[in-house]
Amino acid sequence: IWGIEKECGNPRIRFQTEGPFFSKTAKELERPHYDPITNTVYIPMCLTGYNGNIYQNFIAELSHAKQFKDNPINFYSKLSQSFLRIIYKTFSENGCIFDLNLLSEKQLEEYNIPGSLEYEAHSKIQPELNKKYEEIEKLGEYIVKKLKEAEKEVETRENKNEN
Repeated sequence: IWGIEKECGNPRIRFQTEGPFFSKTAKELERPHYDPITNTVYIPMCLTGYNGNIYQNFIAELSHAKQFKDNPINFYSKLSQSFLRIIYKTFSENGCIFDLNLLSEKQLEEYNIPGSLEYEAHSKIQPELNKKYEEIEKLGEYIVKKLKEAEKEVETRENKNEN
């Protein structure tokens, strides 16, 4: 995991117990997020995304940290484009009335727009990071299996020596 984290710019990791400053609702505590200003991945204490899998949530947000590390100018350019697109869609569909639910809906649409910050992070970078994580997980399982086999072998030898 540390290797993946390093590849993504070694962001700080903070567990979040309160919502962002603009919303203290429980819904805001469900989604992890990345803050490029502080290079920090925030992981809510009550996860529901990815079935509450902390590693998958972490890797999802590491994809943004990698975007930022690899090309900060492009990161902020895409972030600005997405922000403007979200605001434009929200106000063009709802007149000049601010609607947080519609704003959230438009933000979620960004995941399906090729070239957007969210699309590139979660459709291109995240699958690569997931693959690396799965390889690490398989290696860990292999090592645990071999250690258990070695323990059994030692135990068998000790039992033979006692008899």
